[in-house]
Amino acid sequence: MKNLIALTLLTLSLLAPATNALPHDLDRLRLKDQHDTPVKIPTDTRYVVFAHDMSSKDLVEEWLESKDDGFMKNNRIVYVVNISGMPRIIARMFAFPALRKLPYQVIIDEVGQKTGDWETRDSAVSVFTVKDLSVTDTAFIDDSAELDALISGKETASAAEQPAPDAAEESATAPAE
Repeated sequence: MKNLIALTLLTLSLLAPATNALPHDLDRLRLKDQHDTPVKIPTDTRYVVFAHDMSSKDLVEEWLESKDDGFMKNNRIVYVVNISGMPRIIARMFAFPALRKLPYQVIIDEVGQKTGDWETRDSAVSVFTVKDLSVTDTAFIDDSAELDALISGKETASAAEQPAPDAAEESATAPAE
């Protein structure tokens, strides 16, 4: 009887959807953009910027407002939003018309079927670093400056403010004269 219960629990756990997963199969991901055009993730994509709630969407849109028209293409960034939490009629009446006015492409998962299990943090943008359509790193950003630093490859202010090594450590690593 114990074995039957254990087997049942194991089977159920395998059937349960994964939560907080990385985007997988980016080469097979098919969604539409704000103009209802089918989109395939380009093979040279470096970053997938993912907004899953209003605050993360607002952060990305605020960040992109200050960028040139070719910024996303030049930096090989793809912007994906999951709007499954929004009632469909509201999305169609208000969100889509607003998104269509944006000068950059927004890839939309309207029902959350493709991105619902992607890793997220409340009020933060998920940024997936990508190489050959495979995720190599994940960051959760809640500030425009951090987003800029990540995309440009520069150190963030918080990383720069870390304490300097002790004098003893410096002398141990300093080259001999």
